[in-house]
Amino acid sequence: MQGRDSVGLVHECLREHRPATVERWSATEESAVAARRTERVLAWKGPDPVRVDAAHVTLRPDSLTARGTSAVADYAVDWVLDTGAAWVTRRLSVRVRGDGFVRSLEVRRDAGGTWSAVRSQDGQPAASLDVTGLHGALDCDLGLCPFTNTMPVLRHDLVARARRGEAHGVELVMAWVAVPDLTLQVSPQRYTSLGPAPDGGARIGFVSGDFETTIEFDRDGLVRDYPGLASRLPEAPPSGSSSTISG
Repeated sequence: MQGRDSVGLVHECLREHRPATVERWSATEESAVAARRTERVLAWKGPDPVRVDAAHVTLRPDSLTARGTSAVADYAVDWVLDTGAAWVTRRLSVRVRGDGFVRSLEVRRDAGGTWSAVRSQDGQPAASLDVTGLHGALDCDLGLCPFTNTMPVLRHDLVARARRGEAHGVELVMAWVAVPDLTLQVSPQRYTSLGPAPDGGARIGFVSGDFETTIEFDRDGLVRDYPGLASRLPEAPPSGSSSTISG
């Protein structure tokens, strides 16, 4: 995606994601769909470093919000993520607290596709980080976090493509955040739909540099198993009769 007009690409992705019948919906019908949301509470276990990750996720028809935590032996992470249309990152806020240090990072992408990143540590004045190379990037990617693989999978409908047997690959540029340092790097990545997984899920190939693996996602596009990074823990049964909440 690097080098393409990001606003035009968002519009293109929206057209690809939405069925043609959307144009014929009444304003009332479209408003009703937009008001629906699905909430999930997820937890993963990671092997290296040994940790537990958790996230509360609100999925909407073409956007999401999420907040999460990660706990390891010598530091803890908490984060908040907000996207706009087509699941394009608007804001990622991250804080790391360890023995003798506190760091925070605020990453933003505005409506025109311009990225910014501000980092602070231990009460020192905040400093802007270099965002060169992120023109055309649509997503953030938080290191060691199994959640931030979700946005490109949803945008490019990779779960449905995988379940139909389509080998569809997409090249991406991500704003990758290292943990626990909270530095920012440009990260070229590739996602490829490979095939179905149990319970409506999908297997999706992932490549970044010399690293390559196959990630299993559930029907909502959320990571179920990421070899070497995280495996989903069993979810608690829903408290209501439906996972879809109006309002």
